[in-house]
Amino acid sequence: MNTNEIFWTCWSIYMGAIFLLWVFKVKKTEDNVIYKLNCTKVGYINAVVHWCVANLGMPPKVKKLPNIEVKYYKHNKFFGLYYSSGTQICIYVNGHESLLSLTNTIIHEYQHFLDIRNASDQKEYAKLLATIGYEKHPLEITARKAADKYQDVCFDEMIKSGLISKC
Repeated sequence: MNTNEIFWTCWSIYMGAIFLLWVFKVKKTEDNVIYKLNCTKVGYINAVVHWCVANLGMPPKVKKLPNIEVKYYKHNKFFGLYYSSGTQICIYVNGHESLLSLTNTIIHEYQHFLDIRNASDQKEYAKLLATIGYEKHPLEITARKAADKYQDVCFDEMIKSGLISKC
């Protein structure tokens, strides 16, 4: 075999492995165990939101779940966003390196759904964001703490429900 054939053989094997990982939606968690998603990404996101409702509750006097928008491209700045005006959670699903990270983002944005209820709350959020920034913003701190606290419990529930399995 010449050098050119060796290169193309190795490249084909590498690209084939990448394709198989993408097709089977295999993701690693931070503990380097490989997990496979057994449903669609939208189905998984909806399941985590329903877990949030059952475990974190709903805002007072609210009976409707937040609208979920899934974006399949990697955003260069955000993993997810919450828009109070339409009570909409937007998840940039392919920006996550693991299913655990995706779970964390969903819980984080759901916490914003609980905390930012109207235009007045959104205005106050924006004002604080402009003055003290993202890292020190009290609602961001609350959302990060909630996501970090509940991500493992939620992830384990998703495994028990069969939505995720170890490879």
